[in-house]
Amino acid sequence: MATVIQRRLSGARSMGKRISGLWLSKLSRTPEIPESRVLPADLFREIANHLTKQDILVLSSCSSELRSLLLPEIYATVSGLCGSRACSERLEMLSATPKRWVYIRKLEIALDWRSWPIEESVELRVASTLEKIFPGLTNLETFTWGSRYPLQETVWRALRTSCPNLRNLTYTTQIREFQPDSELFKLRSLRQFSLCVPDNAQAPPAIQLDLPPQLCDMVLQNSDLEDLFLRVCSSHNNLQSLSPLMQGTWSKLQSFHIEICSHHPASDAIAAFLALHPSIKSLSLFPHLPQILPLSLSPDTLPHLESFTGISQHVAALPHVDHLESLVLADSPITDPSGVHTALGRLTSLTSLSVTIANAGDISTLSGIVSVCSILQSLNVSYQTPCTTKQLKAIAVELKRLPLLRNFTLSKTYRVADGTMLAAVLVLLEYNPGLREINKVWEATKGWKQRGHYTITSSLSHDKPIPKFVDAEEFGPRALGGSFTRRFRYPLDGGDNVSKGLARIRR
Repeated sequence: MATVIQRRLSGARSMGKRISGLWLSKLSRTPEIPESRVLPADLFREIANHLTKQDILVLSSCSSELRSLLLPEIYATVSGLCGSRACSERLEMLSATPKRWVYIRKLEIALDWRSWPIEESVELRVASTLEKIFPGLTNLETFTWGSRYPLQETVWRALRTSCPNLRNLTYTTQIREFQPDSELFKLRSLRQFSLCVPDNAQAPPAIQLDLPPQLCDMVLQNSDLEDLFLRVCSSHNNLQSLSPLMQGTWSKLQSFHIEICSHHPASDAIAAFLALHPSIKSLSLFPHLPQILPLSLSPDTLPHLESFTGISQHVAALPHVDHLESLVLADSPITDPSGVHTALGRLTSLTSLSVTIANAGDISTLSGIVSVCSILQSLNVSYQTPCTTKQLKAIAVELKRLPLLRNFTLSKTYRVADGTMLAAVLVLLEYNPGLREINKVWEATKGWKQRGHYTITSSLSHDKPIPKFVDAEEFGPRALGGSFTRRFRYPLDGGDNVSKGLARIRR
């Protein structure tokens, strides 16, 4: 026993020589200048700007002085899902530390779809906490609120009067009626404004309520807008009061997103509006119509367009597509494959594409897309049916024709017979070893969703990178109910590592 203890002590002494000062007592250590005093504080904050949230927390745990320096970065962004217990607890803890409110520059409260529907009392408690901390958020620049119920006027008043630096606002809620004198319509100096009112199919039909002109006036008076997002095609709202909006001009407008509904003023004035805003780089036209309205644009319209969301007929009408790199095709699903292939053939710079296909067995539609979009780096395909292993292999074979593809997302209807997410990922990797990120979305018939995000780590010592690990995160409701989150790191063997991993999964 004594010999074992001596060996352990000698090992500790040798380690102590390698790690200088680790085994010395505090009294015997020579005083040193703290590392944080060697470099200026601004440099530390600049370093923190290039780190992830988790890395910033690790760096701040080195010393109390570093933590005090990094507090502005630690609390720069505070986010949560309205309705979740974590969000309520986080905001309550924040309300007890008013000295840290001044560091918050972005506050995001998003809708927790996994907990939908949310009780009104839960949202009221979150809103009450926000009203309490808003007076201390003097440096707040971005505020996002997404919930089932609208914010109370007292909360909007606290936001408007206490946050003079607010520049970005995103508001998503099911509004049954707009208050004409709402504090929301008194906000000024905004650079980004987003208002989304999703339809509530379960709500009984109500008398159509006019949107107050104050909404349009507020948008027009924010002359420095760079990003405008409006989706208010609810059956409870009359959109005629938005007509003056299409007559406005914003010299700095770079992003414009609007939903086109029946009797919508934009259906007739959209072409003239776009012609007055040549600086737009991102455009979204969400059709909400039984008939597809044609889009007729002048040859000089949208010369700098880089991102577009809309239907294939509108893609074909775009006059300038040389710079278009990202496209979300709103055809849901694709009904005219030949027309889609023709429209996509004009987009020679397209690197990111999202499409919806009715049947996973329809390989010809995907094959045509792959043929005309050969430089895609990111592809998002949604199927409205289950996807069998045989169909998945056919999809993987088509993806082999995209040598630059690095990010692939596959959405489908959930079915137990289709196997696990990890097995599907390994099938894709077997034919496409160049993939670096794979996302899976399974939708069940009852509206449940399960998501999986997989990052493939490769060995850089080979001429051709070989996948070594699959780092994965899966979350969502199980098929039998109940939410879960699962993270794992799946090792892949060398050589035919993907095939061997797939064989293990099958066994």
